[in-house]
Amino acid sequence: MAARTTTHQAKASIDFLAKDPFYDRVKPYSIHRSLPTTLPHDNLVREVHDVPLHDLRKEAHSLSFEENGIAVLEMASAMTYDDFEDRHKVEQTYCKEVADALLMYTNAASVQIFDCSIRKRHEAWPEKSSRELDGEVQSSTYPQPARQAHIDINEKETGALVKELNPFDYDRLLSGRYITLNVWRPLFGPLQDWPLAVCDAASVDLMLDFMDLDNIYLSSAEDLNDTPKKGLANLKVIENVLIHYNPAQRWHYLSDHQPSELLLFRQFDSTGKPGVPHASFYQQPVGTNFPRCRESVEVRVILYFE
Repeated sequence: MAARTTTHQAKASIDFLAKDPFYDRVKPYSIHRSLPTTLPHDNLVREVHDVPLHDLRKEAHSLSFEENGIAVLEMASAMTYDDFEDRHKVEQTYCKEVADALLMYTNAASVQIFDCSIRKRHEAWPEKSSRELDGEVQSSTYPQPARQAHIDINEKETGALVKELNPFDYDRLLSGRYITLNVWRPLFGPLQDWPLAVCDAASVDLMLDFMDLDNIYLSSAEDLNDTPKKGLANLKVIENVLIHYNPAQRWHYLSDHQPSELLLFRQFDSTGKPGVPHASFYQQPVGTNFPRCRESVEVRVILYFE
């Protein structure tokens, strides 16, 4: 990782799931499309905490992916900024570059990419919510930064994903070690707008800090009018994990993040090592100029080890 003069922020305000007695009897949920129901969009009780930030530019050398679940990897890419508008180039060039870099870095037997997403912050966000922007004509079609501390995938969903992607070979793959991880970087740099904070996996408590969330989706947009007739048949529920605040948690970010720097963070490990909670946070502008709205690309992969 290149040494450079950086603008470091000492704290971040991060959204957590409150430790509310309500969740002793009700599971958290979030509805991701407007369904014909009187249910609220979610039942999340949120709380915001200011957490100290540790700069990976200074501390990455003291962390290991194996124990802490975090790494910063330098990678040259043939992709230009404009190339990320071309889905074919993203899948055929960028994803292959990431896969090759991960195989070399981790010594995994194989890597399987299952998602690649681009986020571009709308200038009206977060004053307008993602739901409000989605409902507006001419609004951004890109997802917005995720402020809630979370982990993308849990044991149940990882197992189901391996079976879905490998219908003829999943028994062998599930019998060995497998890891899901995210590979995140900005599309331009240095990034100074809503960067990503990641939490040291060695600082979390699996029993106290994590809570599974039901994400409820329509199977397709066309199913909206059929929901009353089909009932739950056309709904899809996918779990991920929300995070309770714990003062023992140790949060990091990479100051002045550049496109050549891949931020790797574990989400699930079949050996039982915790995933890495993560969330975007507001970065105070330097001087009087407001930074360019964040644009980022994230690749999600499964690593298989023999």
